[in-house]
Amino acid sequence: MILDWLRIFRKWLRPAPARANGALDLHAFRRCTPTLARAREIAAGAGRGQVGDAEILLALLEHELIHATLVRTEVDPAAVRAAIGSGMRPGGHDVPLGDLPFGASAHAVLAQAAAEAGERGNDVINPLHLLAGLLRNPRSPACIALASCGCNLERLREFASGPERGPSTRL
Repeated sequence: MILDWLRIFRKWLRPAPARANGALDLHAFRRCTPTLARAREIAAGAGRGQVGDAEILLALLEHELIHATLVRTEVDPAAVRAAIGSGMRPGGHDVPLGDLPFGASAHAVLAQAAAEAGERGNDVINPLHLLAGLLRNPRSPACIALASCGCNLERLREFASGPERGPSTRL
């Protein structure tokens, strides 16, 4: 009983990874750097002017941990890819890869991922936090695609905290 209260109190004390000025601590995203770089490549390859939540989802689907997590939670990654791909419109921008900005929807995903990590007592955001960040915005195209394939935030949290999770699937 006392240990449960200590865990709750510790989580309450630890804020989401952010700097004093309220900006996200990008160092906290170091485990997600390859995924976010891939999202930028996907957006540039599609001729988009910015990275959005759909590109983050497509990059996450290529991540081994996310793919395995979706399969273990009985969500078909190919169906998710098809669902998000059908809602994407081709862009018409010619932006160099290094200059491609993250749009408002991508920033919202990053903020939600940081919030999810903070609520779970984690200082570092991992790809599962990004997936949870996508699922925390029910109106986003990425969340709609995931939900249409049976993926939801409660199920992800349940899996990530359950005994069937792998060693690197801590949410």
